[in-house]
Order: sequence, then C-alpha cells, then structure tokens
Amino acid sequence: MKKILVAYIMDGKAGGIDRYLLNVFEQSKGEFKIDFLTNKVRIDLKKYLEENGSNLFEVPNLNHPISQFKKIKDIIKSNNYDMVYFNISTAIMFPGVLAAKTAQVKKIIIHSHSTGFDCVNKYKRKTFEFAHKICSKFLYKFGTDFYACSKPAGEWMFPKKIVNSNQFKVINNAIDTEKFAFNPKKRISVRQKLGLENFFVIGHMGNFLYQKNHKFLIELFKQYLDFNNMAKLILVGDGPLELEIKQMAIDYKIQDKVIFAGRQSNNQDYFQAMDIFLLPSHFEGFGIVALEAQCSGLPCIISDSVPNQVAVTEKCKFISIDDKEKWVKAIIDFENYKREDGSKLLLEAGFELKNQNIKTILS
Repeated sequence: MKKILVAYIMDGKAGGIDRYLLNVFEQSKGEFKIDFLTNKVRIDLKKYLEENGSNLFEVPNLNHPISQFKKIKDIIKSNNYDMVYFNISTAIMFPGVLAAKTAQVKKIIIHSHSTGFDCVNKYKRKTFEFAHKICSKFLYKFGTDFYACSKPAGEWMFPKKIVNSNQFKVINNAIDTEKFAFNPKKRISVRQKLGLENFFVIGHMGNFLYQKNHKFLIELFKQYLDFNNMAKLILVGDGPLELEIKQMAIDYKIQDKVIFAGRQSNNQDYFQAMDIFLLPSHFEGFGIVALEAQCSGLPCIISDSVPNQVAVTEKCKFISIDDKEKWVKAIIDFENYKREDGSKLLLEAGFELKNQNIKTILS
C-alpha cells in the first residue's frame, strides 16, 4: 500500500483546507496509508486519525523554519513515504517542501489553496506578499506535480510556465451534494428553532478573519435595513475578529438583528434557514462555501475577488466590495427569488465528492 504524508491540517474543522483534506482522507480509506502534519496536535483529531490507521505528527511552525525543515525531513526518512502532498496557501511555506526534496521523495505534490494573505494590517500584508513573491520564484523547483483549487490560485503560487504545463491541474473542491441539497421541511424546522419564520434571512458562513470581510457585512446589512426592517443577518463561524464584529453590531444598534451562531457541525441546516448567501471576501482560493450555498438553492452575491469558477447556478452575482449600493440592490432583486434545489447542477458540473477520483489526485 502506498504511503503518503499530507501537510498541513489544523483541527479538522478550521476551514476549507481542513475540510478538503479530511474529504480526501475519507475517500482514500483502504487505498492508501495516509499520515498528516500539523503545527499543533488537537487530541480529538489525533484520536480520530489513529482509530483509522493514520498518524498525526506535530512539527514547528514557520516561526522556526530550520526546526520545521529538520523535523519534517526526519519524519519522512523514518517512515519511507512514497509521496508527500503539501496543501499550502503561500510559497513562504517552502521549508517543508524543501525537506521532502532533500529527503529524496520521488513524488512531491504542491497544492495551492489561496490567492492572498489573511492579515488585517496592510503593511504586514504587503511584507508577506513581497516575501511570497520571492519564494514563489523557487518553490516549484522542489515539487514534481502542481495542483490548485482554481486557476487564479495556481497563478498565485506558481510561475506561468508551470500553470501552462502538463504538470499543473485544477482539482475541484467537491462537496456532498446530497447533504447540502435543499430540504423544504428542514428549512421550516430550522427557521422555527431559530425564531426566523417571519424574517428575510441574509446568511454568511466563515471564520471571523480579515479574508472573510465581516466588517463589510455589518455595514452592508445596516444599509439594507433601511429598505427592509424585517431582515436578519446570520453569521456562522468563529475566530479572532468575532468580538470586534459583535461590538460593531452594538455600535450600529443592530445587535438584535444579527445572529452570531458560532461554529457549527451542521452547517447544512443553517443554509436551509437562509434566503440569500453573501460572500464578500477580500480573496479566496476558490470559495467552497459558495458551492454549498448554491447546492441548497440559495442565490449568492459574491465579491469579484473570488474566482468565477465557483459560480455553478445562474443565481450568482459577482460585485466589487467597493460598491455597497450595488450589493444592496442585488439583495433587493433576490427578495422574491423562488428557491430550487441546486444539487443536480453541481453534480453535472463535477463538484460531487462521491464522484471525485482520489486516485487521480494521489496517483
């Protein structure tokens, strides 16, 4: 059985990359022996992986690049992996890839999952972007195969000669379409549970980070309430900026209209409760959450900084986050939208998890 080392997972719940990695893991059981790298071991994730025959190794973070390099190289040499699969958001994360190259791993996959830096401070962000640009000039030399969740994510991480070559491929971020399909009965029960029966519900799902742009959501929602006071905004997720956004809702005197739902294990139910989904991200490698929303039949308004590959249904609008008036108008235009299940369209477009051939990714 082929032995594969996969980097990097956080807690298995933190975001799109974690969900993608666990989807790959679930689909590959019995086909490959897969171990994972993380910067901090979470006991519940470690237990789950070990129960399924996999190891979770803790390695230093990028604050200690030399230690990280040495630790990853030791892990690789001790376990004789046939392949190392790096899922990363920036070329600054090259030490691990270099370790695999130095350990003479035959197949080294580099998979790009982003198109920007999640950093509130614009000066730090510019510094990181400069460092990334430098590192992207040599990162590819350590890999053998190059993937991305979208072409823009590939162009962010690799030179054009790689993106335009046979070594590069876009790997769809697939979802379980049956799980996220529109369910009218579930919609009624969830809205009753949350006290939303008589409201127009605007929804967003994502961690409270600079990338996801929650400040824009609060400002936009306050503006929209001038047109429709029978509306509520539901925010599913948590993160370092959550308290700041809660305070912003209080300052705007709309706290009774905003539901901070926290992190949920049943995201699919919250999509059922919504009437429209917004994704005003500063950047996204892809934006898998928009697929989940479309699958559940929601119209979506999306930042034009998100790859348009995420639009599967016709009810997606891409608008600049510099124009709140257009966002408000788009929401109003969708107020009487007749909701229809979108799972069949996603299936036909190749975004069904069950149909994703893991062998083509890990071969």
